[in-house]
Amino acid sequence: MTAKLPNQPVSLLLFTGGLFGLTFPLGKIAADTGVPPLIWVMVISAGAVLFLGPNLLRRGELSLPRGRFIPYVLVSGLMSFALVNAMMFLLMPQLGAGQLLLMFALSSVTTLALSVAFRIQGNGPLGV
Repeated sequence: MTAKLPNQPVSLLLFTGGLFGLTFPLGKIAADTGVPPLIWVMVISAGAVLFLGPNLLRRGELSLPRGRFIPYVLVSGLMSFALVNAMMFLLMPQLGAGQLLLMFALSSVTTLALSVAFRIQGNGPLGV
């Protein structure tokens, strides 16, 4: 039996966006108080694992990669999550949380603009 949130997609979007938005100011505060950036990245990652892991385990949806997928999972996790977060929080004391958040938010818009400019993808309603 699962509890339903009222208007679940909007609630999840606001909840996730709020938590994601708090990551940058809290990272800046952590850097200003002397918390090493890599420790902050590990805290964020461990928090996600500790929050999602037991829930997935309880529902029986936790599946570990096997065989040839293990190198893919390790490399893609390292490149798309760990290195990006480490780089962001290492740069945060020099650049500031606002500038990093703006660069992070505009990366998908820039990707769409480049794909349209190089005619990889058309300028359709999904992209807009």
